[in-house]
Amino acid sequence: MISDTQVVFRGLDHSPAVEDAVHKRVEKLERFSDEIQSLRIILESPHNNHHKGKVYHVGVEALIPNHDIVVTH
Repeated sequence: MISDTQVVFRGLDHSPAVEDAVHKRVEKLERFSDEIQSLRIILESPHNNHHKGKVYHVGVEALIPNHDIVVTH
């Protein structure tokens, strides 16, 4: 069971709807592994890129015994 989930917003306003969507996906993650102790999800909007529109980056840091996993997209 994931005991601690932290959602961090960088460069964009905090949105309860987005945070709820993140927590729903965290619940799905629990089906795959019961070893995840904590998660840190970073949602950020870097500088405005007028050629590509709004670009968002999402990072997930998972703390698992004997492992730290970092995923960015």
